[in-house]
Amino acid sequence: MCSSNQLSAKEILSAACQHWQVEIMHWTLDMYFREDEQRARKNHSAANMTIMRQVSINLLKHDKTPRLSMKRKRLVT
Repeated sequence: MCSSNQLSAKEILSAACQHWQVEIMHWTLDMYFREDEQRARKNHSAANMTIMRQVSINLLKHDKTPRLSMKRKRLVT
């Protein structure tokens, strides 16, 4: 790690965990909603669609339907 800050091990771990939480969210959005392939570009449509996808992911995560993957939950509802 190349940084001018002197960080403790706990601070480095915390930064790494925060980074991977963001990466996991982006991976999830890309895998289930193919977000990287979306072409909504006009006005605020890209930002609006991102918010809708994030809301959808959160609703699917809280769904208690047993033995269904995120992909199947998305397709079933």
